[in-house]
Amino acid sequence: MNIEEFFALKESPFKTTVDEKYYFSSVQHRTAFNKIKYVIDTMGGLTVVIGGSGMGKSMLSRRLILDLNPKEYELGLIIIAHTGVAGALLLKQIAQHMGVSNASESDPVGTISALYKQLLILNQEKGVKPVILIDEANMFDKKEQMEELRGLMNLEGQGQKLINLVLLGIPELEHSLRLDPALAQRVILKITLGPLQQGEVKAYINHRLRIAGGSEEIFDDDACDIIYNVSRGIPRLINTLCLNTLWRAKDMGTRIVNANIVTAVAKESLGHLNGI
Repeated sequence: MNIEEFFALKESPFKTTVDEKYYFSSVQHRTAFNKIKYVIDTMGGLTVVIGGSGMGKSMLSRRLILDLNPKEYELGLIIIAHTGVAGALLLKQIAQHMGVSNASESDPVGTISALYKQLLILNQEKGVKPVILIDEANMFDKKEQMEELRGLMNLEGQGQKLINLVLLGIPELEHSLRLDPALAQRVILKITLGPLQQGEVKAYINHRLRIAGGSEEIFDDDACDIIYNVSRGIPRLINTLCLNTLWRAKDMGTRIVNANIVTAVAKESLGHLNGI
């Protein structure tokens, strides 16, 4: 019997992959969402979201994509998988997301010209707001990459930016921005995501259990306090600890997770992360 069967769950509630339906609207994530949407709606230009690993940046970006009506926004998501992406390739990908069919990495001048015309059509004729979200933007390590982004921020029409960029990444993104001080000056909004507060951890755990079709009474209050202390409120670590804890509880034949179970699991499974 697996943990889903034992705890009467439809699926595993503590996967560490990004699944938009598990988005948890913490106070800081809700505030970040509202601020980003305001910048997008006012065509403010460049927003930067910084947070340590596992803080929910990618989940926030997916929630933005889900909540922004495609009839009102032209959306694109780019995930930077390695540092070597060329600036011309990045420009081509952005142009393609905006509907430029003839974007070419070998002709960046022609691509930016075609993109400019397309953005004018989107903004002024179709009345939609262009938005590009770039996840793992901390992977940018070359000035030319940042220069391409700066070039996009120079595209304006009727007194406003023609495209919104949202860069998301771990704190090393600060170093990426310093590669082009002129781009850094164009950041209109910078948000730093931190860990969940202690009072939010139980609500977070119960939220994920509820979405997975299970009971919200599996983890008692003391267990949630230990989970907060061990994970330091980092959502990804909360997920990892809760998943391992459910397995331990199943093996013990108990459907209630208490502080002793969490402590034992943390020492055995997460000591390499938390120094406990």
